[in-house]
Amino acid sequence: MTVRGLVYGPGSLCRTDGDLSRAVTENGETRRLVAGACATIVVGSAAYGFAFGFWRCPMQGVYSAVKMPVLFFLTAGASGLINTMLAQLLGARLTLKQVCTAMLVGMGIATAIMGSLSPVALFIIAQMPGPDPAAVGRSWGDPVVMESMAMFWRILLMHVSLIGAACVIGNLRLYQLLKRLTGDARLSVRVLATWLCISGFVGCELSWLLSPFLCKPNFPAHFITRTYFQGNFYEQIWRALWRLL
Repeated sequence: MTVRGLVYGPGSLCRTDGDLSRAVTENGETRRLVAGACATIVVGSAAYGFAFGFWRCPMQGVYSAVKMPVLFFLTAGASGLINTMLAQLLGARLTLKQVCTAMLVGMGIATAIMGSLSPVALFIIAQMPGPDPAAVGRSWGDPVVMESMAMFWRILLMHVSLIGAACVIGNLRLYQLLKRLTGDARLSVRVLATWLCISGFVGCELSWLLSPFLCKPNFPAHFITRTYFQGNFYEQIWRALWRLL
């Protein structure tokens, strides 16, 4: 439930009850729903962003806290139109406004989970060895760098796994909302599956363009990388798995 004049909080988003389906279709309520979802995305993703970059140094945590909400909003903007087209091709009579609102709700749920996990992530990071300050400026292959990189890969995989799980759960919670909007359970499953694929792919690639979130130990903390086209997200994850295994 929500109080008229106030935005929808994380609890209302996570419940995805009948109020949310009405809010998606009613203009006055939609504005409050979008405002609540956006506020949740900013707070929740920024909290986890700080935990993401904190291992490298507190300043990298601040950089990541700024970039994480940007990543979610860019993902919603970049995939909203194609998700609307796919939903209509599948037979769902959803407008662009309804699709974007539903996507923001899903991201709001995901970031609420991420925000609740951020203290746990920070606690885990605090128990792990930090990067060796002597590694900064050294070349790849240096023993000091490689020792810190072994921990870098582990932490990177941990964060990617937690964020991925939160995003999948957030989108799966949209099933009840889509079922009410479309009136068809099977259609809702198909629409949700396409949204997961498109938004997941777009989000992964945008995360690469906005990197680093977790800065490598041989580089000083920085806000953005210049190596946009040197590799991709999936190559980075494969490299992390390969180094560990």
